[in-house]
Amino acid sequence: MNEYEKEYLGPDGRIIQPDLRIGLIVVPGFTFLPFAGFLDTLRHAADESDRSRQVYLKWKLLSQTLEPVPSSSGVSVDPWGTLGQPDEFDYLVVFGGQTHHIHPGLEPTYEFLRQAAECHVPLVGMCVGAFVLAEAGLLKGRRCALHFRNRDEFQERY
Repeated sequence: MNEYEKEYLGPDGRIIQPDLRIGLIVVPGFTFLPFAGFLDTLRHAADESDRSRQVYLKWKLLSQTLEPVPSSSGVSVDPWGTLGQPDEFDYLVVFGGQTHHIHPGLEPTYEFLRQAAECHVPLVGMCVGAFVLAEAGLLKGRRCALHFRNRDEFQERY
């Protein structure tokens, strides 16, 4: 059982319902620093006394398979689950990185994100997660923020 699946009891003995449930989607070549910084921020917000429990906020690490997902630095993370029902989450955050990994082989991820958009689940792209959202067709007619180094490639591709 991972932390996302655990339940915690409040002082009155009732199960505490988290305020937010966030799905973290990693794609091959994701950049580790934005992922780690975002995740540690969630960790601090989710509990009291730095216990690292998912009490008031829950997150689940997702990918297309349960195989370890390599980051751009070669450090891999193990997903806790595969892409399932997007409406299980209040937000979905996509972590991109090396843009050459964003290609048709990620079609199950793109389809999951399109389903999430249809369910009105807010989507967030971290680092070049905007490339993943654009590849899924979800940024048509929208603006997004990118690092200046990625702007030209993004404009050429989308």
